[in-house]
Amino acid sequence: YNVALLKKAILGIVQSNLYTALILFGIVGIYLLTKYPPRFSPAQLKRMLRFGLPLLPASLAIWILTWSDRYLLRLLTNYSEVGLYDVAYKFGMIVNMVLVTPFRTAWLPFLFSVRDNPDSERIYGTVLTYFLIAAMALFLLLSLFSREIVRLLTTPDYLPAHRAIPLIALGYLCYGVYYIVDAGVLLEGKTQFYPLITGAGAALNVGLNLWLIPRFGMMGAALATLIAYVFIACAMYWASRICHPIAYERDRLAKVLLAGALVMTMDQLFQTDRLSIAFPLKGLIWMTFPIFLWMFRFFQPEEKEKISQWTAHLLRRAY
Repeated sequence: YNVALLKKAILGIVQSNLYTALILFGIVGIYLLTKYPPRFSPAQLKRMLRFGLPLLPASLAIWILTWSDRYLLRLLTNYSEVGLYDVAYKFGMIVNMVLVTPFRTAWLPFLFSVRDNPDSERIYGTVLTYFLIAAMALFLLLSLFSREIVRLLTTPDYLPAHRAIPLIALGYLCYGVYYIVDAGVLLEGKTQFYPLITGAGAALNVGLNLWLIPRFGMMGAALATLIAYVFIACAMYWASRICHPIAYERDRLAKVLLAGALVMTMDQLFQTDRLSIAFPLKGLIWMTFPIFLWMFRFFQPEEKEKISQWTAHLLRRAY
């Protein structure tokens, strides 16, 4: 109505979304009030504020960390460099859209649902390991095919953007790790660490951008963002160890990182500009990731058994 009849264009879209949200808020609010009569508890309010208030400045700091690179790039370079970085960011942040954001949605309820489980510590450690495998596989896929993706989906002018995609994708991988290793902080309710860590990460990001962008352009912005995400992941791991130590599977995590590094090394050794060769070649290189994990004896006996069952099932369906 706002767009088609009143001709309000973008403003009409925004107003329509606002009206829809208000209507849904009213309906849900009335339902909740009738089903759960409100009762005020000062003690409960105090606990909620103690837990939730530190998350507000932390969210602002994450927003600064996420967006400051593009603002400073526009300020310190030219629009051509900004355009290249914007293209690289759209592809690099696929890790965030496909994996990190959905995982964050499920992680908090799951974290507290197994809190009283006697095996909870092992479960938390395994979650990080499995997340890193999935994130590394997606990161490698984007990194290996970054040049081909940009060539196929954009114009030749944007081809240099492919160089920044691996750094951005790796940054979002670390961002996902940050949201897993915060388990100890959340379990103990020590959310005051969030604004300290994210604030320091945002300040580090801005400082590095101011230093690196004039020297390296979009690659400086991508590197600054990666370093900032690595910092907040490491700092949150340290804070969680103070609050509630969790025994993560360090040996297996190291094997995932080593396998990923070897795949990236192989990609650098076998480069070609011919798309007809690049796709099958890089596909084979990407498939060495699970092979390396198998060679490093990463998989446990029960995991090997499940892999064998899945493989047999897929073969039966195929034939």
